[in-house]
Amino acid sequence: MTDTDKKYYNAMLGKGRLFPYIKDDTLKCFITFYITDDIDRYAKAYPWEVLEDDCFGHTCYISQMLTDKKPDNPKLSFDAWSRFKIYIKVSFPTVQSICWKRWDKKSKVLKYYKKEI
Repeated sequence: MTDTDKKYYNAMLGKGRLFPYIKDDTLKCFITFYITDDIDRYAKAYPWEVLEDDCFGHTCYISQMLTDKKPDNPKLSFDAWSRFKIYIKVSFPTVQSICWKRWDKKSKVLKYYKKEI
């Protein structure tokens, strides 16, 4: 992990925008996110820039999600995702949906996804 990575993750943790998923006393996943009504601002931003957001926004934008995808635990991403949704619903009751972007290897384009919660 580089110094840029460390600074970003520490800043996101400090502002309450890093969700860690710990299982069996081990960090298995973490998600950085923003609460907003302006998804484009965050989707187009430099990925290591820490931005201000609106804690009363209606959308949770996932900036980064990193998981430990070992073959012995195929349910890890699903478990982390389920807990993250619960965390968002409880911590940010105005949020109605979660969105993220992901590179599609087949079509070779960046796709946006949105899930109502």
